[in-house]
Amino acid sequence: MKVLKKPITRYRKAGFSLIEILISLVILAVALLSLALIPSMTTKMMMISQEKENATLLALRFIEEFENEEILSADYNGSFNVDGFLVTVDIPGPVDFTSRTITVTVEAPEGIGRNDVSLTRVVSPYAHNTAME
Repeated sequence: MKVLKKPITRYRKAGFSLIEILISLVILAVALLSLALIPSMTTKMMMISQEKENATLLALRFIEEFENEEILSADYNGSFNVDGFLVTVDIPGPVDFTSRTITVTVEAPEGIGRNDVSLTRVVSPYAHNTAME
């Protein structure tokens, strides 16, 4: 009598292999890490924006102060340290007698980022006479 041997078959694979689980865990970890960095990056960008806004407001303040001064009749070059910002004011000699150029450069303190602001305004040498009293 012949004995029929059952053919050897591989049993069917059920579930996930260890490699598949490890790969999915790595992908999940990268996604969660990138989501966790969003609040810190947002805070950093907000601080950089606020620093740039402060520098711009400071530059505008200095431009308006020098615009209303009679110093516009002569050359002026000066630097000031205001709240950690380095403010440089440059008023070159008049090219003609109808206008002057005021350039204010504000260098932000070392820290989060370099947010230097430079503003230039062309004004009349008689601008201080046109200010409302």
